[in-house]
Amino acid sequence: MLLSLAILSCTENDLRVSKASSEGNSEIVKTTLIGCRVEIIAQFPGGNDKLNQFVATTLKRNSEKFIQGRVFVSFVVDQQGAIKEPVILRGIDACKSCNEAALRMVGEMPNWIPANIQGTPMRQKLVMPIKFGIDK
Repeated sequence: MLLSLAILSCTENDLRVSKASSEGNSEIVKTTLIGCRVEIIAQFPGGNDKLNQFVATTLKRNSEKFIQGRVFVSFVVDQQGAIKEPVILRGIDACKSCNEAALRMVGEMPNWIPANIQGTPMRQKLVMPIKFGIDK
């Protein structure tokens, strides 16, 4: 089973918010928005091989047989590496239990190594396509 992660694209403007002051001037307000341009992306502990093992093991006990397709799950890795806000972006219409299994699997993942910019941990939003294949 091969997985890939997609980092949602965004612009530099997404990393800051402009706020008008009472004098009509604008100021930059620091936020905890999701980092898009990071130096080091969030990583599953042990790397992609361990992520693939975790997914294969978890889905083996949670998934339906004889179903084929992909479920795309979006989630945030916070500054401590915890998985937050898992959401199905696109599921398999014919297999609601596959969608539920994919969402449950993301929720069961251990803490990741968070993304960072200049040594500062950042929140990062990722999208994971989870492939379900026909059981032969």
